[in-house]
Amino acid sequence: AVMGIILSLVICYIVLLATTRNWWSATLGWLCVIMITATFLGIVPAVGWSLGENECIFMIATVGLSVDYTVHLLNAYNLVQKPTRAERVQGALAEMGISVANSAITTLLAAFILFFCGFFFFFQFGGFIFIVILLSILMSTNLLMPMLIMFGPERDQGKFLQGSTPRVHALDSE
Repeated sequence: AVMGIILSLVICYIVLLATTRNWWSATLGWLCVIMITATFLGIVPAVGWSLGENECIFMIATVGLSVDYTVHLLNAYNLVQKPTRAERVQGALAEMGISVANSAITTLLAAFILFFCGFFFFFQFGGFIFIVILLSILMSTNLLMPMLIMFGPERDQGKFLQGSTPRVHALDSE
């Protein structure tokens, strides 16, 4: 399970680099994904799950599920053309915040339905999805966004593979 998580995190960082084309943003996003994964690993014994086959698969899949909201918010941050980090975060949340919030709500509701299933695997799978998605939306909005305000790239800082990238002018009053 440990090797699978490490491999998943390496692939996650490569995907973040490829999608954001910004090593600075990718690194902050990667740290957020690591925190989500570490928190989930701490919750597993707290909910009484032993380390069986299902839990090993869940731990590896945690990385893949937790990167979704992070990458959406990172891309929105990178596309907003505002002078300060705080304005870029505000623009990113204005542009993409409602979409990731609605996605999280619908996924949480779908996972909640599995709690009423008679088979333990489906109950456990629903719990896994619920916990990971809840951690992911909470940490992408309450950890990643403050990290971007404090340490996020400014202007083209950290950018590589410069090309024509569409820009979002969120919250422009013009």
